Amino acid sequence: MLLKILTILCGIGVATLAGYILFGDELAGLYAGAATEQAVAPEKPGVTVLVKQPGRRHSALPVLTAPAGQGAGSVSGYAIDLGGASSFGALSARFAEIARLNAEVDFDRLEPRTILRDTLDGVEARLLVGPFKTVKEAEAVCENIALPARVNCQAVRFAGELIARQ
Repeated sequence: MLLKILTILCGIGVATLAGYILFGDELAGLYAGAATEQAVAPEKPGVTVLVKQPGRRHSALPVLTAPAGQGAGSVSGYAIDLGGASSFGALSARFAEIARLNAEVDFDRLEPRTILRDTLDGVEARLLVGPFKTVKEAEAVCENIALPARVNCQAVRFAGELIARQ
């Protein structure tokens, strides 16, 4: 297990470095404008960004009251699972993008955490964001937040280790 974790950490460093070398600051603008209620065509052809629930108004979100950075020992309640990636850097970038898209509801106050999960293809890091007091509150957030294309949201138990914010 330790060997798997070390392999993942090495892979994260290589993938992050390769991403910055290949794409630089272009990654930050990839989903620009996604918080509107219609499809937006970014500068890169072939990429379309949609709001998760186009018919919903973001004002229906529950008030996000979780303080940022509760600490490694304070894991309780529920979270929203915002998908997996092969690196912690990719998950940190995803959290930063979703926080930017949902700035009007102060999404950045929530804690980004990760858990490692074995899959058929190897180990995957999952992005969990929370905490929420109830599963219904987490589900309501999933239904109402703006998300980049191909990112799904589901309510889960809050767990994991804190990850760096970008």
